[in-house]
Amino acid sequence: MPVAAARAEESFLRRALASNLSRIDSEDRGFSISLLEKLIDDEDSDTRVLSITYLGNLARLEKLVFIQFAKKISNKQDSRMLQRLIESGLRYYLSIDSNDSEDLIPILWIN
Repeated sequence: MPVAAARAEESFLRRALASNLSRIDSEDRGFSISLLEKLIDDEDSDTRVLSITYLGNLARLEKLVFIQFAKKISNKQDSRMLQRLIESGLRYYLSIDSNDSEDLIPILWIN
């Protein structure tokens, strides 16, 4: 069902799916990450932004996956996505890596 929702033409279904990535993660993190990969490229801006909220969880649980997605999002040059990334996960990332060993700050600052 969630995969069908990710492909659904109705944006409200995709938004609902994006809003529930954390819940899906509690059952199957790999599946949730695969959904995130699709949703961050969605045609609907609200769906993309909602899906980024899940990155806050990944910053806490899967630092390397968080970094991978943060870099990918920075390349999109979508200011709403970048803002949500900063709000949802970057603060936590910096609390565990105050030296920013992955140089996310310069990458995000440029964009």
